[in-house]
Amino acid sequence: MDTELYSVSIKGGETKLLSPTTGSSNVAFSKTFKYYILYHNDANSPNRVSLHSNDGKEIRVLEGKRCIKGKDGFNVAFSG
Repeated sequence: MDTELYSVSIKGGETKLLSPTTGSSNVAFSKTFKYYILYHNDANSPNRVSLHSNDGKEIRVLEGKRCIKGKDGFNVAFSG
């Protein structure tokens, strides 16, 4: 089952997806809701834990793998 994290303004409007679309996502927010830790996994990847600002920007991978897309289009993984 997929679980996602969304944000929406209190004033209403469109929702913004803050987590990957596939797999299971759980979050823990800071006391001020300025930051959150995203715990994510899916059937094809190990657990990944990352720190994000409340606008969804990833600040740092705390555990798991960081992936970047190489010039040839392939993903390159680094241990976190």
